[in-house]
Amino acid sequence: MFNIIRPVIKTSKNLVIPNVRTRCLIRMLSDGARPSDQGVVSAVDDYQVQLNNILNGPCSTKKLLKTINQFYIPHQFSILDLAIQKGHHKGIINNLIRDFFHSSSAREFLILEMAKNSHIDLQRTRKILLKLYQSRGGKQSELWYPTIGPLDYHRFLMKDETNVIITIINIALNNNLTSMAFHTFMDHKERFEKNSIFQQEVLNSLILKNPLQDEYQLKNILEFQNHFNTKFNQFQANQIMSKISTPTTTPLFFKTISQLVIDNSPLTMESYINTIYDLISREVYNNNPESCAENWLKIKGYYSNIAQHDLNILASLISIFTKNLKYRPLVEEIILQLPSDLYGDPILVVPLLEFATEKRRSDLANEICLKIQPPISRRLLSSLLKLHIVFDDTVGTERIFQEINKSGEPLTKGDYHAIVSKLLRKDEFLRALSIVQSIPINISESSYVALINYIVDDSLKNKLEISDKNLAIIDTLLNKMEQFNPKNHGFWERISGLYIKYLAHSKNIENLQIAKQIYLNSTSDPLVKKYLSTNYQNSKAHIPGLEITYNPFSIIQKPEKIILKISNSSQVIILKTIADGAIKLKDKNSLNFALGYLTKLGFTKQDLINDFSRKYSKTISNMGFSITKNQRNRNIENHQLNFMKNRKFLAPVDKQKKLK
Repeated sequence: MFNIIRPVIKTSKNLVIPNVRTRCLIRMLSDGARPSDQGVVSAVDDYQVQLNNILNGPCSTKKLLKTINQFYIPHQFSILDLAIQKGHHKGIINNLIRDFFHSSSAREFLILEMAKNSHIDLQRTRKILLKLYQSRGGKQSELWYPTIGPLDYHRFLMKDETNVIITIINIALNNNLTSMAFHTFMDHKERFEKNSIFQQEVLNSLILKNPLQDEYQLKNILEFQNHFNTKFNQFQANQIMSKISTPTTTPLFFKTISQLVIDNSPLTMESYINTIYDLISREVYNNNPESCAENWLKIKGYYSNIAQHDLNILASLISIFTKNLKYRPLVEEIILQLPSDLYGDPILVVPLLEFATEKRRSDLANEICLKIQPPISRRLLSSLLKLHIVFDDTVGTERIFQEINKSGEPLTKGDYHAIVSKLLRKDEFLRALSIVQSIPINISESSYVALINYIVDDSLKNKLEISDKNLAIIDTLLNKMEQFNPKNHGFWERISGLYIKYLAHSKNIENLQIAKQIYLNSTSDPLVKKYLSTNYQNSKAHIPGLEITYNPFSIIQKPEKIILKISNSSQVIILKTIADGAIKLKDKNSLNFALGYLTKLGFTKQDLINDFSRKYSKTISNMGFSITKNQRNRNIENHQLNFMKNRKFLAPVDKQKKLK
């Protein structure tokens, strides 16, 4: 990574000060960077030795203060803490006061020191504040926050500790030390229970846009709101929502903060609906139909005409509900309210056709087809081809083939998948295999997945291991795809899902444990995360030390060491598969494992209870979605299955262990 480096700068016989480059390396290494040459290792070693000498050896205040600014900031705080413990307090404080206006480290540490000790030694804190004030010639400045009034000597002799705390917080706020101000405020929150003005000042400091601190400030806002339960004004609500729009925001955090804003803000109808739209879009991506349903039910009646809703949102809802059997009644409801002249709308027509195909609704399919107007997109032609194939409409299928030929474009992977899937539904495996083997490799991925899925399902249905003959077929297909495109992450993620299904649904507790270990291997390792990153996918680089398993079905010995391609988008399916296997085996530990990680991905406890209860309880499933939210939750509470009761739903802390 680094070719040339001067590890340290020697300044005296016994004093070694790390240079700027070394301190940057220390920070990078602390963030997980990997050294690639001996120079980096040497620099880090020298830095650590010098730090230990400072922390463990005798050192005068003068030498310590001369050295301290050369260290990485967290280490500076350790040195200062130790120096104060050793009796260098007066010299340290005087130097911090001297450096206060031109050193952010001095400001941060001095304010932290006052905040920590104000309740222990109020007199000492007053003296520090007074010295700091006198160092400015007793003049008002931007250092002091205007709301606390004129500052003079008598101010610091008062026996009102609250004034001192307010002063400390305001100094921190005016020096952009928002997090420190907040934590000092929360440490003394009982003093401000009735001071709504000061509460708002602290809250306003947290909502200011700061890309480097937004995530931490959002967590602080959540803590603040949990205690004070204040109401946001429109500006505050908009600022908070702008903070959670960053790509790094986790699904659960996005949902939690959004709900906080919705529940505590005077949002206009338009703002409210747009906020719900954002939540739905995220939950569609996160494959969370329960949360999509919950949010849709909140806003579906806001317009007298359902067509006034964003059609892209309606299309997304139709698609995700169609893929999840228990949520299809919501699609029926949307279609009943949708004006028929929108059936042919370019945004809605494909998801509507997919629903008609999955439900075998020939009447609906005919209505949709009557509303279609030219020009017909290639995507729509593929949907029509699948429709006619599923309904065994030979004439219609031939007509669509002719239209595709007229378009001058070849069959797509979706077209081949529709043909192969139809043959597999009729158990014509050999015919399907013959077609799959003839498909051009660049458009074969969906058909490969369909064929392997058939083999897995057949094995699980007959409670048998996959035969050697079928293992050979799988091996041939996966070897071809690996040679053609090892970075086709969508394909390999689906293969990962099939293998986890094969393990988790085998009704074998040992296989279920292996599935859990493979999930951890594939999601916790930093090398795997790097492999799945966009930058890596766009490069041709090889990551040393990383061995992805392309054909897990061929692994016989030590399958628990397998590493699969599992990205954020496929984790939900895999964890639900593990949960299903755990429920069938009545394995509480494995169920807690799956539910915990689903929580980490953005599912709330209520989402999971609702979703799994609908899946495994006919009583709850038959309730539908027409009852109120409170009625539905009450019925779910009364009828939820035993396996969902008393679950902890705790998001786990990743502690990846290297497999030997």
